[in-house]
Amino acid sequence: VDAVNCINARQKSKELGLVGEINKVDRHKLLKYLGSEHVPVVSPIGIGKNQKYNINADTAASRVAVALKAEKLTILTNVDGVMINGNLQTHIDFRAAKKEIKNGIINKGMIPKVEACIYAVKNKCPKAHLINGLVPHALLLEIFTDKGIGTEIVYKNGNE
Repeated sequence: VDAVNCINARQKSKELGLVGEINKVDRHKLLKYLGSEHVPVVSPIGIGKNQKYNINADTAASRVAVALKAEKLTILTNVDGVMINGNLQTHIDFRAAKKEIKNGIINKGMIPKVEACIYAVKNKCPKAHLINGLVPHALLLEIFTDKGIGTEIVYKNGNE
């Protein structure tokens, strides 16, 4: 089921044209689709006042996860996860992730992905995960193995 009408958006700025920011995700519409045994396909398109806006897909995914009170947000990417000093971080809390963005360690295309994960865990989605979608069976490896793959981003680490 096409669930494009589930994201309400506004223009981010005049300079960016049809790039939008999310106002609200319609949780009730999504739950209605899910309750009718349909799989809602949510395009990163926001509906605004007489206009459709392009939304960053990672941002849209995080907002949908929060709206649905998901147990986990999983974002597929083309790298193994968050790398710090050449080492894959398998587990990082959101504060450390924010610090690494500020310090320029997490950069370029990983910034919106990590920021989407941070948004999710700060808004009661217990976990967010970045995994390499180019790895065969990546999602299955993450879900069904003890070790998993990629980087798990959480609200707080186990020591707090």
